[in-house]
Amino acid sequence: MKFLKNFETVSKLGALSKILGYAKKGNTIASGVTILGCGALNTSAGTNKIIAFAGTNAYVWNSGTGAWDSQSLTFTASMLFETENFLDLLFEVNGITDVPQSYSGSAWSTSTNVTDMPKAKFIKEYGGRLYLGHINIAIGGTFASRIWFCDLPKNNAIVWGFESGTDGVTTAASAVVTSAAALFKTRGIKIGDPFFLAEGSDIGEYEVLSVDSNTQITLTQTLTTAATALDFWIGGNWFDVQRNNSDVLMGLGKNSDRLLCFKRQSVHRFQKTQNLETDSLIQIKGIPGTTSGRSITNIKEYTYYFADSGIWRIGADGGVLISDPMDEVIKGVAAGTLDDIVGWNVNDKVLKMFVGDISNADTGLTITKCAICYAVDSGAWWTEELSDTINCAADWIESSVKKTFIFNNAGEAFEIESGNTFAGDEIPCEGEMPFHFPQTPEYEMAYTRFKIYGE
Repeated sequence: MKFLKNFETVSKLGALSKILGYAKKGNTIASGVTILGCGALNTSAGTNKIIAFAGTNAYVWNSGTGAWDSQSLTFTASMLFETENFLDLLFEVNGITDVPQSYSGSAWSTSTNVTDMPKAKFIKEYGGRLYLGHINIAIGGTFASRIWFCDLPKNNAIVWGFESGTDGVTTAASAVVTSAAALFKTRGIKIGDPFFLAEGSDIGEYEVLSVDSNTQITLTQTLTTAATALDFWIGGNWFDVQRNNSDVLMGLGKNSDRLLCFKRQSVHRFQKTQNLETDSLIQIKGIPGTTSGRSITNIKEYTYYFADSGIWRIGADGGVLISDPMDEVIKGVAAGTLDDIVGWNVNDKVLKMFVGDISNADTGLTITKCAICYAVDSGAWWTEELSDTINCAADWIESSVKKTFIFNNAGEAFEIESGNTFAGDEIPCEGEMPFHFPQTPEYEMAYTRFKIYGE
């Protein structure tokens, strides 16, 4: 087939099949406001929750009522939310304004494993730690190309190796710094960590020689001035990904036991070791970064993502552009939707990426609410014309069955691969065959009938 819309070739060998639809999950969330993020929690104790973020609040699916229960939270409006599961908690970040929170399935917290956690746009678990991308820290400010990570857990508790304050005290001709409100040891500050004075005559970066107590550290360099009420921050659990190169972090992923750090123009593999000196950060040569962190999707041994040039695939040996067969569709993606593209995994068989409305002025191709689909084993491609604008997706284990849910811009959640409609809307199908010459192009032939077999 030359072009398929709402047909797929995976279900039956050698046949075209109408795609499955999706079914609405419960009632409309928050009176129909845009869903800004989602997440799922499945704990070792059997707690199973799926969560949607909309407006300034969070909502949890209630299986007993079919409603999405308000969590009575007060986030900043219009911020995107990203989540990650770790230590039987759901961790939430929503940009560089609000304090991150953790969710146990029964309560939200701004302290449980998130005390002094930097604010961030992206979050990913890797190697027994949480990693944050595009961060904001107290006193220090915003670092759009910086990754911050937590210490390894101890008794299901983590610290972030960060402390800051506004009550720093220094003494002339001394390397000692004190802060009555600080908790240097409790927060995991270490020998060798960088220490930043943000004001005063000794403003600048220093190195920690010793952590004397919760309220006192000693630096490797003597300070020159006695001062009080100084702004400072301290911590070394971070690294920069090509900082100040006119590009910023766009998302985080994992592949081949490495953390993938995506910028718009590049992708970098990070490997954590026992100490910072032997950690490695290597750019993957010859491939671009992503336009949308939500397009990053893992299926089997590969990581797929959307870039300015199309859909790319990363494996252990590097990356490759795979979407040339869909070039006509790719070229019709609107510039304004590049950072909104959402990908999801269908049963480890199919990659789907929602790319918005397609309009290719050169060929006249138009598709409303388009999802580009790729069968990872056969290499087949097709498109789906959905009834909804998809903002995010989440996997969730419900009643011991793994399911995938997508969320739209009208306060609705849908279970994918369910039913024969798009939440009640009929699914139109379209296929275009390539030219076929029974003999040669020079012969004109008349056909009296065609046979098409269907079920």
